[in-house]
Amino acid sequence: MTKFKAFIRNYKYELIALIVDAIVVAIAYFTVSQFNVFLISLSVFIISTFIVIYFKTKEKDFYFFSFDKQGQEHDWVGRGDLKYIRNQKCFEISNSHVGFILPKTSNWDDYKYVLDFKITNISFGFIVRAVNLSNYVMYQIFNNRIKLHLRINGHWIILEEISFTKTLNQDVWYKLCVVCEKRQVSIVIKNSSETYFDRQLTIPNQITITHKELNTEGQETQEVLRYNQDIDFDFGSIGIRNHGEERALVKNILIEKL
Repeated sequence: MTKFKAFIRNYKYELIALIVDAIVVAIAYFTVSQFNVFLISLSVFIISTFIVIYFKTKEKDFYFFSFDKQGQEHDWVGRGDLKYIRNQKCFEISNSHVGFILPKTSNWDDYKYVLDFKITNISFGFIVRAVNLSNYVMYQIFNNRIKLHLRINGHWIILEEISFTKTLNQDVWYKLCVVCEKRQVSIVIKNSSETYFDRQLTIPNQITITHKELNTEGQETQEVLRYNQDIDFDFGSIGIRNHGEERALVKNILIEKL
């Protein structure tokens, strides 16, 4: 169904033109007067033109990757393994410390991000608000919890960990639906019959970083720094990430600008 909807949205103007042509041909076939054919045909073309203009002004940008064929990863930028798994007809994300992002959505602010995922080992990570591969927000899904990470200038900061009331099973497909509106991120994880996670989380304006330094005697001390976030996480591209032994399969990725 998702593929069909994507096809309709990709070729809607061509389909409108086909319908208009069919109407004109039908009119010409059943109408005797050539003048009447001219007037009706002209009216149909004018009306259809205004309909196309209207829908273009209301159009929402979107991208769809079924990930059921090899070669669909070329629009994605990253390092590691994003490879096609032939017997599963999907892609696997693994061995990627920085992840893979979709640069075409780098200037988007509010958007909806939907995909199907299957955890095959440990976890699955998805990215939002990616300015680049060194600065983004990453949510890591485990079988019973989700972790919020910030990646700032290449450094990882874990902000929050939230437990599930239900447990995700390994090697089972689930649907992830994410809606980003500025710093508000709504996350829903479900399958065809159950909802496992449904929360709205907030990307903070300020974070606290704790690191260790050496004093004048060479002894290790701990200093807490207040870091005023200077990276705008109100916009940025989407992506996926798994590292080390983490493995997950993905398909049917839809990103739609709101």
